[in-house]
Amino acid sequence: MVARTTIAILAVAVGLAALLAREAGAFLAPAAPRIDARYAAAREALRGQATVGFITDQDLKTDAGALRYHAAAYALAPTLFGPGQTLVLVDVARSSAIEELAFANHLRVLRRLGPDLAILQP
Repeated sequence: MVARTTIAILAVAVGLAALLAREAGAFLAPAAPRIDARYAAAREALRGQATVGFITDQDLKTDAGALRYHAAAYALAPTLFGPGQTLVLVDVARSSAIEELAFANHLRVLRRLGPDLAILQP
């Protein structure tokens, strides 16, 4: 009976240790860049613009695309996003998509703001 109790206590202890290690790992994982830091160059480049365009390589109907759109809108406020603008912010998951989106939308890269952000214009 003592052996079974000891095994049960050890099993609970190992399970608890694994759970705590997993939870600690979540706290020790590198933090994603803050939204304001990620879009700082775009905010500076678009300062004074009331409205700019926005395109991305992700479908805006997906969580990833919607997150990109809303994160940029939050970081760049009070600048708004709208169609038909002379400046367009492009925010992509793949850096090679910047040129692809520029070509597909008859735009050219005015300024690269990082590997996944750029400003385009006609």
